[in-house]
Amino acid sequence: MAMPTDVNPNGFEGDTPPDRKNCLIFVNEDGLLVLDQEPLRRGVHDTHPLIWRLSATSPFIFPDDNAIVMSGDPMPPDFEGRVFGVQKKVFLCTYTRTGPAVWKYAIRVVNSQTSVELTTLDPTVHQK
Repeated sequence: MAMPTDVNPNGFEGDTPPDRKNCLIFVNEDGLLVLDQEPLRRGVHDTHPLIWRLSATSPFIFPDDNAIVMSGDPMPPDFEGRVFGVQKKVFLCTYTRTGPAVWKYAIRVVNSQTSVELTTLDPTVHQK
């Protein structure tokens, strides 16, 4: 699995505009996760991986390769997710598109300064 060359592995900057290829994850003042896209929408013929990005300047990181876990029926047999970048600010998932589907996923984010895990968020992916 390779990181697309148009994605900064160190997260997003504060003025990054919404981008349908990259879901930006914000942490609000109450410590809650907020996505700039919900649900994520992908076409069956879209070959771009699913990508989630955290702010480059925040202390929040994806703790490991299980920071985003998908569930649904059926899940693609070749589904793979991984944290990218030394700073752990980008999570990428690849899979072969097989047809219309809806999946739930759970996001885990940790404050790297305090090791406190934030409340898990459970949004969806819609593939048409």
